[in-house]
Amino acid sequence: MFQKLAEWVINDFKFFEKLLGRDEWMALGHKTETKIIESGPEDVDRVLGDEFNKLPDDVQRKLKERTGLLQVFGQKQALTEGRHADLMQALTEGRHTELLQVSNQNEKKFVGFFVKLFLKVDFVVEMYASILKTVGENWDEVPTFIQGIIIGKLCNEDTLDGLMQRIRESVKDEDALDAIKEMVEQAWNVICPAR
Repeated sequence: MFQKLAEWVINDFKFFEKLLGRDEWMALGHKTETKIIESGPEDVDRVLGDEFNKLPDDVQRKLKERTGLLQVFGQKQALTEGRHADLMQALTEGRHTELLQVSNQNEKKFVGFFVKLFLKVDFVVEMYASILKTVGENWDEVPTFIQGIIIGKLCNEDTLDGLMQRIRESVKDEDALDAIKEMVEQAWNVICPAR
């Protein structure tokens, strides 16, 4: 479940990074980035409050005029509007047993499950930005689903080998695996000791 959420957040992060430019987006900080990712174009100014008024005019305009429904906002909207079937379909491509068990319980537990899951959006934004700052543009070359694995496990695995074993299951190209391992080691050494 976390893996799918991480992929949604990463894709939305990349969308806004492209929309605003990397430097402008990264300068906002993860708390503001999270608020933007979780809001729609019609309420981004309300969600950001005074922060919105401090943004440059062109950034305000881009945030208000953006088009397309982004993953995190779209899925949170499905949850709040009671469109649980839409949310289930978005998440159950892999037939997640965890989700199916919760959906067979009562609706209150089902909604609570997703509320807890969506509380992790800021963690994903913070980790993604930290890794990007640590390893640089090479991070852009790592596929989103691998980035999701790394973000979810980076400082939670007992050893770096445990994380790399998980990545090895998905990446068969040895050169790509070596490059990813180098980035993961660098991120591990910089980010994890501070946590």
